[in-house]
Amino acid sequence: QQIRAMSDMSNTSIPSNDLIPTKSTGVGIYLLFIVLLSFFFNILVVTVILLRPQKITSTDIFIIALASSDILFALAIHPMLIAASFGADVEVLFSSAGCNWYGFGAVFFGCISMVIH
Repeated sequence: QQIRAMSDMSNTSIPSNDLIPTKSTGVGIYLLFIVLLSFFFNILVVTVILLRPQKITSTDIFIIALASSDILFALAIHPMLIAASFGADVEVLFSSAGCNWYGFGAVFFGCISMVIH
């Protein structure tokens, strides 16, 4: 019975993974949507704070700094991730300098956001 159970296990197929790490249009569209929302709403936050008639407080400065960090992250780092999600050849498109920039930018902007909080 054990031999039969083992032979049955060897005939089972491994389910295929539809989410290939280097290309997924669905993930790319999702990331593009999130980045666009992040960019526009952070611009809106900065604009609302700067156009208010009241004096800018220290809390407003922290909010502007956090929104600015998020805007820069969305402009400088996320396009690389989105391009990779749509299947662009990242080695050709970004080379090792782009990989280093992505790593540095992700850590830099992430640390800035954590320090501001």
